[in-house]
Amino acid sequence: MVLGAGRAGTAVARALSAAGSPPASLWNRDPSRLPAVPPGPGVALLAGPHLPDLTPAAVVVLAVSDRAVPDVGARLADAGLRPGAVVLHLSGALPASAAHAGGRAPGVAYGAWHPLQALAGDGPWPAPFTFGVEGDPPAVRVAETLAEVLGCRAVEVPASGKALYHAAAVIASNLLVALEAVAVRTLDRAGVPRERGLEMLLPLVRGTVENLSRNSPERALTGPVARGDAAVVAAHLAALAPGDPEAACLYRLLSAEALRIAPLDDEARAAVARALVAGPDPPPFGP
Repeated sequence: MVLGAGRAGTAVARALSAAGSPPASLWNRDPSRLPAVPPGPGVALLAGPHLPDLTPAAVVVLAVSDRAVPDVGARLADAGLRPGAVVLHLSGALPASAAHAGGRAPGVAYGAWHPLQALAGDGPWPAPFTFGVEGDPPAVRVAETLAEVLGCRAVEVPASGKALYHAAAVIASNLLVALEAVAVRTLDRAGVPRERGLEMLLPLVRGTVENLSRNSPERALTGPVARGDAAVVAAHLAALAPGDPEAACLYRLLSAEALRIAPLDDEARAAVARALVAGPDPPPFGP
């Protein structure tokens, strides 16, 4: 049973159904958030302010917001969750214990089963990818089995490392989107209409990701920092800073990280470092 019919919950329910392991039902508090049609044959769509009867459920997937995980977890026993059942939440930032912060249901195993992927409720299942898993051993085994059923991998992440694990995911995915927004904004300043900017940049992004899929970050890095071209770095900052100091600050920060892995000799590395710190200090980010 999947509780929560957002993009992740609907995508998981649809993928499980397509793989031959359909959940008995997909529930959401708000009926307007349920998909127009069931995500698979035999999957019931349920809605209402109270959790559905969980007595038949062997596995319950909490596909709710992070802030709702403790509350929904605390209500599972009252909904009839039986001993021997497994509860898996999809949060990347929370440990498995968040689902039983209000007390454990007797005989129930709890785990975290986080899809390290941007899921779309109505799109194709983007396997293979990795699920980050942790929790009680029986729950981890179920999480690993479900990942395999869905054509994915599972990697255990210690509960103590969940915040860093999720931060890494945000940097790799969410902040990449924010970075592209800055690139589009910079193209607009260069005279390229915003509606064309992303169209121009996406092939470059795809090529970079493809390069990274075949090489380590050190080998995949290209551009002026990788070449040790300090003059180009300085020119970029001189163009960025007057009209967009936040973009200039971002350029400095990320270029400093690129410099850490760039295959340069000491002289070229020092020249790029000087270019990055030349001029006025980068301003702090505003609200």
